[in-house]
Amino acid sequence: MGKVTSHRTDGMLNGFSTVRVIDVATGQILANFHRPSGLMVANSEHQAAMAAVKRTAQDVAGALD
Repeated sequence: MGKVTSHRTDGMLNGFSTVRVIDVATGQILANFHRPSGLMVANSEHQAAMAAVKRTAQDVAGALD
């Protein structure tokens, strides 16, 4: 489960992605991730949010290997 957010402040754009990986059978939380976009420059809030999602997806995939 998770969420994706973005915001614009005084011309600055950023996106964030938060994911919690839960074992459905036990309800145990296996991992938590909260990642910013990491972009120095973005053309849109959408681009910033998608960059954050990409970073989070890579971290989740690495944790589940």
